[in-house]
Amino acid sequence: MTENWEQAESLRLKQLYRLVQCLNWSIVLLSSWDQLSYHHSALIFLAALLVYQLLTFSIYVYCATSPWLKTSGVIVGFVDGVIAGLLLKLIEFDYALSLGIVISFSIVYLRPPKTLALTAICGIFTTILSARSFSLPSVLVTGVIQSVALTLLMSFFLIYSILKHREYAALAGKLEDQSVVNGDLELRIFRISKYLSPVLRKAIVAGKDVCVTAQEKPLTIFFSDMQGFSRLSEALSSEQLTWVVNSYLTEMSEIVFRFGGTLDKVIGDSLMVFFGDPNSRGTKEDATACACMAIAMNKAMEALKQRWVAKGISSPPSLRMGINSGTCKVGNFGTENRLEYTVLGSAVNLASHLEAAAEANEIILSEHTYNLVKDRVYCIKKPAVQIKGFLDSVIIYKAVDIYKNGDLSQDISPQSVSSIRYPDDHNPLSRGKNK
Repeated sequence: MTENWEQAESLRLKQLYRLVQCLNWSIVLLSSWDQLSYHHSALIFLAALLVYQLLTFSIYVYCATSPWLKTSGVIVGFVDGVIAGLLLKLIEFDYALSLGIVISFSIVYLRPPKTLALTAICGIFTTILSARSFSLPSVLVTGVIQSVALTLLMSFFLIYSILKHREYAALAGKLEDQSVVNGDLELRIFRISKYLSPVLRKAIVAGKDVCVTAQEKPLTIFFSDMQGFSRLSEALSSEQLTWVVNSYLTEMSEIVFRFGGTLDKVIGDSLMVFFGDPNSRGTKEDATACACMAIAMNKAMEALKQRWVAKGISSPPSLRMGINSGTCKVGNFGTENRLEYTVLGSAVNLASHLEAAAEANEIILSEHTYNLVKDRVYCIKKPAVQIKGFLDSVIIYKAVDIYKNGDLSQDISPQSVSSIRYPDDHNPLSRGKNK
């Protein structure tokens, strides 16, 4: 729409320019007809100029949608250049009047598109160079004629200034409207972003297609909930319960985001997190980051429980967590009206069952996850458990702590865990820290 409006303004300016040139020709020729020996060709040329005015006007008004309009514009531009060149030769390059003609021509044609500008300039130079080979007539412009012609040109400059002012005012208004729209969109995006994890939000804002169709990828899935939360919720008032849940979710979600996890679901006191999509640092690094996140959550939960006890909440609940790694289907699942970015597969089900099998303050790993993190996370093997839906017993491990320079770390708080160095001097949490 903006392009069409600018094109219409450009056509009006060109048509006004041709009208001014035609008037200048008429004034110069008729006032100097005696110098041309009253030759009838001057009148024929003026009549041709009038026909040319009507012809160009008809082309742009009645053939605006024609496919050859662009080609005709190039031809008209060349003819305009020829007419301007003939006028310059006729007045013998009178300094003041020639300067006005050149400026008016430049205003109209020294602008995009470049093809049209070059064609019009070629028209002027072709005429001026041809004048040396053909004996074209010249006239002496009197002061009165010069003043009238310059007045016409000044009027053209004034109208041009008014048109440009209108154009700039319209563009400024559209820019202001667009700024209001952009501000409203930014506010909406900010509000929507609260429901998305930072990793997913950054991918969407960057214009990436985050699993438009489901695909299989190796992921590490984490589940957690608070053991004894249902009993606690019945004993607390609504205000106390709200404060407990909000403080818990705020603390845990910050740890999730720091370690680069994707927070999939929050259902009451339960969290579902996965590592490996939309960004992955490698299967082993994703699993290590997830295990370290769980250990950090366990330490942070101890500090939370102390705060709850200080507020008069006796017997606060404890965390239990389950982690499993495996190939999952990740993408957008749901209906045409509502999609949910999540993961599906047996690896997800196993992680959920491991969390249910965990005891208070326990982090249970599957054997697959253990094999990925055993060089960096100290684990204790536990008796195999029978999981519903799995034929064989599942070998599980309990994650205890992480190694720091070959020894168990003494500090695994959320504030310090991202600076822990591993035996191979490669910190899987460095990306989360930099983010």
